[in-house]
Amino acid sequence: MKNRLFCFLCALLLVSGISAGDNRFDGTTFTISSNVTLPVYVRYSSNVWTINSRQYTITTRIPNATITDAHGNNCIYRHSYDQNSGSGGNYVHHYYQITGVYSSSSSSSSNSSSSSSSYSSSSSSSSASQLGSAWAGAARATKAIDYNDNYTAGGFSLAATVSPLWGENLELRLRYGSSRFGGDVTGMVGYDWIKNKDPYESYKLNWSVGLGMYFGGRPSDIYLWDVDFGVKFGKSSQPYNNAWTGVVDLSTTHLIGPEHVIGLIAGAGIGLGGNGKKPGFVWDVRGGIVIYFLQWNWL
Repeated sequence: MKNRLFCFLCALLLVSGISAGDNRFDGTTFTISSNVTLPVYVRYSSNVWTINSRQYTITTRIPNATITDAHGNNCIYRHSYDQNSGSGGNYVHHYYQITGVYSSSSSSSSNSSSSSSSYSSSSSSSSASQLGSAWAGAARATKAIDYNDNYTAGGFSLAATVSPLWGENLELRLRYGSSRFGGDVTGMVGYDWIKNKDPYESYKLNWSVGLGMYFGGRPSDIYLWDVDFGVKFGKSSQPYNNAWTGVVDLSTTHLIGPEHVIGLIAGAGIGLGGNGKKPGFVWDVRGGIVIYFLQWNWL
């Protein structure tokens, strides 16, 4: 079992590495210097994005933009882009490196001189007050995307994992709450084909139900993680086959890519289990792949 589990985890790490390094998709990435006051407002084609992080990526292509800081000052930035239309796929990804701001007296200047691309006259603003008024009107009429907008605040996920406690299993999870923390409900079913050599025992169903809380964080928009703490109860392979088992479980999920759909999950737990006998100590470590197949924002 150890060799098979080792090979399985190596394959997961390989998939993770490939996915994490692949940023060839339509979108725009903003990198903001520490001397620029957040939030930064990006306006393009009647849309307004509110950015509260130093690095931010969205899946919308923005070839030119009006960018202002929290005080309404026009931002100084450099613009570049990657484009591919060959066998590697068709995509255009824009990059904005925001390095500073104009003073209030010169905020009416155009950003075109700080960009490596040419911009239309819509990239300039007349004054800080006019920019503030324009943003207020646009925010009411258009969709404003904030720092947590692409974070999955709720939805259903399905994880396929391997563990000595629950065997090879599928776990369905319902998340609910805000984008930073909330609760979840889980249900799992599986069999222990790898460890159990007895054909009869290996086909006994393992299952569990659980309640938990998650806490999220986001280093960047194309990589997402959270930590889940919960309690699970069901029937498992330890300490006796098909024994009643209760565990305290800690797990972490890492979603890769701009849509936050697929990633890796790993966890560990301790508890007690028994089958009409004296309860015995049980433990668990597991790893696998998770897919969010239905997502929505609760708040």
